[in-house]
Amino acid sequence: MDNIKKYTNAELATIAVARLNGRSIPLDLEDIAMELLRIAAPRFSLKKYPNHVDMHVVRVSLSDAQRKSPSLLSGGIKDGYLLSPDGVKWIDQLGDILPGGSDNDSFRKGSYLHTLDAEKQRLYKTRAYTLILDGKTAEIKITDLYEFLRINEYFPEKKIVNRIRIINNAMRDDKSLESVWKTLQELFKQELSRYE
Repeated sequence: MDNIKKYTNAELATIAVARLNGRSIPLDLEDIAMELLRIAAPRFSLKKYPNHVDMHVVRVSLSDAQRKSPSLLSGGIKDGYLLSPDGVKWIDQLGDILPGGSDNDSFRKGSYLHTLDAEKQRLYKTRAYTLILDGKTAEIKITDLYEFLRINEYFPEKKIVNRIRIINNAMRDDKSLESVWKTLQELFKQELSRYE
């Protein structure tokens, strides 16, 4: 990657998360560390052993990306790291840093853009989406929320939090999906409050 000097370690960590599909998949610390070693080895390797990752620098960089204002990453070591909605915006502004550049029309199968587009298409087909846009909000049930989030009542809390983060990233800049999600959040405020 060219011009790594112009980016902070926190920004490089965010770029690494994006390159590994961190818009839609929670990533492990070790995967991010290996990507950072690949794209910016001098900054993320041990001085005495340059082929080895300095995990302390990686952890601090990820933490800084989360504390940055606005926060570029969400999650953590336990749940995995994802781009925050602000992180997605920042990455989109960079354009040519990621493989495939900023060409949003070239959805390679398996790419982060393809994954997010597939998630959007799934959301458009949910019962909640249809009912809310048809003005039939009173007919919405908890099972419609589960279908929208693609969860069930047995999902562990951290998986639900990750699904909510993925949904937030997928619906960015889509007013109809944002409206449906806002309505669902209002209808199921109590159920969703524990995942904020």
